[in-house]
Parts: sequence; structure tokens; C-alpha cells
Amino acid sequence: HAPTKAMKGSLLTTSREDFSSTHDVSSYSLIATTRNILPYMTEGGSIISLSYLGSTKVVPGYNIMGCAKASLEATSRGLAVELGPPPQSIRVNCISPGPISSLASRGIQGFLDMKNKSIEKAPLHR
Repeated sequence: HAPTKAMKGSLLTTSREDFSSTHDVSSYSLIATTRNILPYMTEGGSIISLSYLGSTKVVPGYNIMGCAKASLEATSRGLAVELGPPPQSIRVNCISPGPISSLASRGIQGFLDMKNKSIEKAPLHR
């Protein structure tokens, strides 16, 4: 989640505070959550987080969220290396399921068209 002014403004004008809070909520939260659930994952398991195309491609209007999602994906890879081997045996994956309506997606120009095209092309048409 990014503050509205960070989504509507320019990436270049993003404040340190908005950069920090966006990365805290969108990336660091995976580390904090994982740390808290590890005591309950004594027999392995799976941790999944959600990303978006904006982590690897420039999406107009996605601004600071693209940076945060790239950070989330790198965090997922790091946790996968740390937690995958025994004794933890925990899989960590970051998936991008396609356009999902969210607060962040509201700032993406042409999002509804993108979502509708995705629905048309999806095997289940949803």
C-alpha cells in the first residue's frame, strides 16, 4: 500500500517518508509476518505473497509501488533460500495472478481495460 500522493505524483518527487512506509507495508511486512508464524510451521509449509507486473515493467501511475513490489519479490527469494532447506522445509513464493482490484490498482491508468482484457483471455473467463 502506498500513500495516495505517492501514487498520483511523480516517482522523482516521492518523499523519504512515503518511500519508507510503502516498502514497510509492501515488502518488510513479509519478513515480520514470516518471523511471527515460524513457530507454528514446525512441519514445513508454504508462504505466498502477491506481486504485480509493475515490479519488472514500468506501469504508468504505479510509481513507488513498482519499486516496493520488486523489493517484495527479492525478499521472497531471500526467504526461500533461508527457509527452504531442512529443518524448516518451507516454500516461499511470490505470485502475480493478474489484475486485481485494490487501492493500488485504482491509480493505474487504464486498469479496467487491462482487467477486462485479462478476463477475456483467461481460460475460465474470470
